[in-house]
Amino acid sequence: MDKISKVVVDTSNSQHAKLRPVPIDSTKLQQGFWQEKLKVTKTVTITTQYEQIEATGRLDNFRRVAGKKDVPFQGRYYNDSDVYKWMEAVSWSLAYDYDPDLDSLLDRVIEDVAGAQWADGYINTYFSLERADQRWTNFDLHEMYCGGHLIQAAVAHYRATGKTTLLDVALRFADHLCDTFGPSSKHGRDGTDGHPEIEMALVELYRTTGNNRYLEQAKYFVDVRGHGILGSAYGHMGSEYHQDHKPFREMREIVGHAVRALYLNCGSTDIELEQHDEGIRQSLHALWKDMTTRKMYVTGGLGSRYEGESFGSPYELPNARAYCETCAAIASIMWNWRLLLLEGDPKYADLIEHTLYNAVLPSIAQSGDKYFYENPLADYYALHTRSEWFECACCPPNIARLIASLPGYLYSTANKAVWIHQYVPSINRVQIEGEDELEFAVETNYPWEDEIRIKILTNMHCTLNLRIPSWSQSSEITLPNNEHLQAAGGNYFTIERHWNAGDLLTLRLDLSPQRMYAHPYVDEDVQKVVFTRGPIVFCFEDVDNKGLDPRDVLIPENAQVADFPHSYFQGVRALHIQSMQRHLIQPQTLYSREIYKYDVVPQECVLIPYFLWNNRGKSRMSVWLNRI
Repeated sequence: MDKISKVVVDTSNSQHAKLRPVPIDSTKLQQGFWQEKLKVTKTVTITTQYEQIEATGRLDNFRRVAGKKDVPFQGRYYNDSDVYKWMEAVSWSLAYDYDPDLDSLLDRVIEDVAGAQWADGYINTYFSLERADQRWTNFDLHEMYCGGHLIQAAVAHYRATGKTTLLDVALRFADHLCDTFGPSSKHGRDGTDGHPEIEMALVELYRTTGNNRYLEQAKYFVDVRGHGILGSAYGHMGSEYHQDHKPFREMREIVGHAVRALYLNCGSTDIELEQHDEGIRQSLHALWKDMTTRKMYVTGGLGSRYEGESFGSPYELPNARAYCETCAAIASIMWNWRLLLLEGDPKYADLIEHTLYNAVLPSIAQSGDKYFYENPLADYYALHTRSEWFECACCPPNIARLIASLPGYLYSTANKAVWIHQYVPSINRVQIEGEDELEFAVETNYPWEDEIRIKILTNMHCTLNLRIPSWSQSSEITLPNNEHLQAAGGNYFTIERHWNAGDLLTLRLDLSPQRMYAHPYVDEDVQKVVFTRGPIVFCFEDVDNKGLDPRDVLIPENAQVADFPHSYFQGVRALHIQSMQRHLIQPQTLYSREIYKYDVVPQECVLIPYFLWNNRGKSRMSVWLNRI
């Protein structure tokens, strides 16, 4: 194995990658929005989640297999994966900000996990004792899915600490998989998991070890799908549910269980990064287009149906009944990051930012210890509230591992150039190909303020590529010589020059509030409007609008909109709108043969960022508002 680099997705040697990753420890966030999120993740989220995996028996499941405890299995058949995702979150936290106490805690958990592994490399606590004779008999029961999360945790732990204690466990499991399934296996057995995850994990293990066997196994698991090998999911869900309805290279519409579909796309993109396959590339493009133009919520949320946690039909995007599983939003970021590394197209970075603020962040409370599993875009009866944990707890540790690894999603390099994808206050040391490190600082109060200052700290000739978000209708860059340049949205603005220590580059984005409207086929959102400011989607919450029902708020086309500092959420910009309110006059019945009549009176309303709703107790909320 080569020198360890603390990167999330390692395309350093990927033949078809346009961009190379920057290690997590090359970036140190400075005071601001995201530094606080990382602090809360480390001190609250990771800590309380450890308490939960202990209290719910998830760790005892490993101890019982190892013979350390005489207790029954607790929870669901995929509970091992929650432990692995937590371990990955801790590993990325250690990579960014080493903590000896966390390191010691993780070592103890690794010891428990390693003790549950069979001599042949198999590991899954649900099947290890009383169900041992059922191993690999039902591909809907997540054995490879859990193993994939084990591998990802192991790779993260190795990259963060240099230790191989967990990696050794993952390698034995991966070898067991290769020996059991596929044309090169000892038994020549066909099979793959009903829940994709193992594919991207095996590719990352290949990148870590250089063992081509793991890449070939990942390709096999993608290729074997679509030939009916999985059958009907759980006996009644149909083959689309777990993406076994057609071979990946023939897929043009994103369907089925949203997280499964997106994880499969991640693994397929990873394969494309290593070995070009035009059929895979075409499917990736078609699936991304279908997702973003017909099946994605205005927040970036994905999966409109509770039934099967799945994508719906085109334009089927209900608001109050939106499923929008948190894990689907996280999977979208993971997929778009891989696409960004593959192609360098700013549309992927735009969607990462949009999804992060508006589909991932709403799922976790400001306190860092409560979560949404589903993320509706309307709650007219104040029914929803975040929970400390779930019986199916896939989302909380998934949030933790994403936020803990966030410093690794900000920058990329290639061809003596640095790509700045996201604007976060930070001090950075980025290795330039064939050159020394470029040191630079990003100073900003973005996304609340429009100015982003990039201060160069070393002398070097190189290229900077600054993402200009597609939503910024007018953007201006000021060079160190005070030259002012206009930059078009939806692009990377390229500046090649010799930089001197102390040079200052200033970018101003257009953060004026904007309106968004839905395609006319989105039935629920006809004659409705959404307000955004920069990357942030806003919503009505009745805490700020006493006595108002969001369904009675009417937005005139010429309504004045202004942003202002919110009094409760410190440092946050809210929106003030000169809206109207309707009062129903008659009739008062549920149905009528007469057209309903109502009065309309002026009524100001306040909107807050959607990701902040439900942080002051249960409340009525709506992202979309009626317009007149």
